[in-house]
Amino acid sequence: MPLYRRSGVRLVLSGHEHNFQHSEQGGIHYFFVTGSAGKLRSGIPKGFASARTIGWARAAHFRGAEIAATTLIEL
Repeated sequence: MPLYRRSGVRLVLSGHEHNFQHSEQGGIHYFFVTGSAGKLRSGIPKGFASARTIGWARAAHFRGAEIAATTLIEL
């Protein structure tokens, strides 16, 4: 995370989890963006407080985004 901050990163897209999670720490938003097709996790994930998770969903989903030079538009 220190490298992200020094480099001006504002958004991190990653995976692999069988649900959707959105976390924010230090002005950087972290989106875990898988789980849309296969098996969904049945329980509530642990560690939300330490991960600073601000939203999650246990449901099949699709995430889309359009990214321009300074703007992220969620589709």
